Amino acid sequence: MLDINPHCEKYLRENLKKHPHLNLREFICGSAENIHQVQSGSVDVVVSSRTLCSLDESKALKEIFRVLKHNGKLVFEEHIISSSRTWRIIQQFLSISKISKTLCFGCRLNKEIISAISQAGFHKVQHKRIDQSFSLAGQLQPYVVGTATKP
Repeated sequence: MLDINPHCEKYLRENLKKHPHLNLREFICGSAENIHQVQSGSVDVVVSSRTLCSLDESKALKEIFRVLKHNGKLVFEEHIISSSRTWRIIQQFLSISKISKTLCFGCRLNKEIISAISQAGFHKVQHKRIDQSFSLAGQLQPYVVGTATKP
């Protein structure tokens, strides 16, 4: 498992005790933009949950693509830019002014994640867009869930 937060490992190990059928090979504290500790073509599945919005997504996706095996899967849940013109303008302003980096834990709200995944070389990109509308934060941060396959 890879996580940028070093405190995550403690909680991960505690939760693994509750699920003895799961096996953790290694915990790596680091960023998806540079996973040099992981061999190329050695991973079956990468799960990315609201991560790419706060990284250089092209670097991260290049590394994810590198470590995945042939036919390996990227499973993702990521923030995306709104389909509403008004909210898209707000997202763009918050991202360009870097206000969103402070208010949204480093998230840049104006990302085109699906395009980035396709441009990274993934095939069979399947996704479902989920537009939240119950809160301001939800309006600013619709998200997408899906899978993509390394050919």
